[in-house]
Amino acid sequence: MRLRALLRQLGPDLIDAEFAPHDAVSRARARHGGDPPLCDVLLDQQVAAGIGNVYKNELLFDARRHPLTPLCALHDDELLALFT
Repeated sequence: MRLRALLRQLGPDLIDAEFAPHDAVSRARARHGGDPPLCDVLLDQQVAAGIGNVYKNELLFDARRHPLTPLCALHDDELLALFT
């Protein structure tokens, strides 16, 4: 029973065929309103489940974003590109 409650708290799974990156952007903005570092937002499993340290690092490197870039510094389309 406790496991089910924990699983319900997870965000959408990135490998799910029905994953909608727009939902992850909305969840990120709702959960992390201010200026948390982008690395923390990407690792938040309640925003989108499945991003780990290696994947986070590769995403940020490819996007040429510093891990400590505040979430508020990104437009929705930039954040959407990371989740896509």
